[in-house]
Amino acid sequence: MKVNSKYGHYYVKWEYTKGLPTKDKKQLMTCCLIFKVIENLFTSNELEQISSFYTRCSSKDIFSKDEGRKQSLKGALNRLTIQGDYYKDHIKEIRALFWEAYRTMTKTPRWEKYERNK
Repeated sequence: MKVNSKYGHYYVKWEYTKGLPTKDKKQLMTCCLIFKVIENLFTSNELEQISSFYTRCSSKDIFSKDEGRKQSLKGALNRLTIQGDYYKDHIKEIRALFWEAYRTMTKTPRWEKYERNK
């Protein structure tokens, strides 16, 4: 998933892995990785990892990629570290951009857009 804003360009990637073995079966895990695109004029763009978070599905639960993506994105955004005082003042707005990109990631939006009264 790509997130473009005036604060920079970001890329979010999810990985699905098997965790530690349990009595019944192996636990399934979802990892959310957030990268900042570092633009370079001389070579191709580079990715710098700025956050990550793992969620683990209990062996008693039914694995859902959508729920795993949502929970891991929530954790990764809570751990988000962006350099510079300017970005720290706008972290709420940056997180909102990530959630909007996630909501509209598919052709059918995942939920209705919530408009906050100002």
